[in-house]
Amino acid sequence: EKATSPTGFHPEWSESFLDDSRGECGVPFAQRFHMPESGNGNFWYSFAFGSIKFIVLSTEHDWTKGSRQHSWLKQTLQAVDRYVTPW
Repeated sequence: EKATSPTGFHPEWSESFLDDSRGECGVPFAQRFHMPESGNGNFWYSFAFGSIKFIVLSTEHDWTKGSRQHSWLKQTLQAVDRYVTPW
């Protein structure tokens, strides 16, 4: 089962989230660094450099099948131009 809440993705198999910061440690990161616009902030995004498509995912957010991040990844991979990136 998914373990999602307003405070983020906390897998049921991990107890290390009992004393986490509930996200406020990400505020300086989000304010300082700006990534390619994807609607997901600095958390997951992609960009092309030459014939390479870079995809960055977040382990801090739900990535399981059916999640917003998983759907974004699937759409991003399907949209790769195979003439530019044939492998």
